[in-house]
Amino acid sequence: MANRYWFRQKTHGYGVVPATWEGWAVSASYSALILFLIWGLPFIAPVRGTLLHVGIVFTVVIPATALLIWISWRRAEGEWRWRS
Repeated sequence: MANRYWFRQKTHGYGVVPATWEGWAVSASYSALILFLIWGLPFIAPVRGTLLHVGIVFTVVIPATALLIWISWRRAEGEWRWRS
């Protein structure tokens, strides 16, 4: 795999935005996972509105968010800093 950037720095604020199809794929996968946990999981298992649903969501969302941040940081152009 070529060592190129998937994300570029935002012009204002803090963070990065997708710049290539790989960056968009990572962002879309993360969004799809979150939407599935919120709307799809209750149709598969009868957990809607229960503490178990909240536990499952947070057990998956926290590591997934950490992974998204790590991938964005590793594949970003330049360092993360506040831009105004």
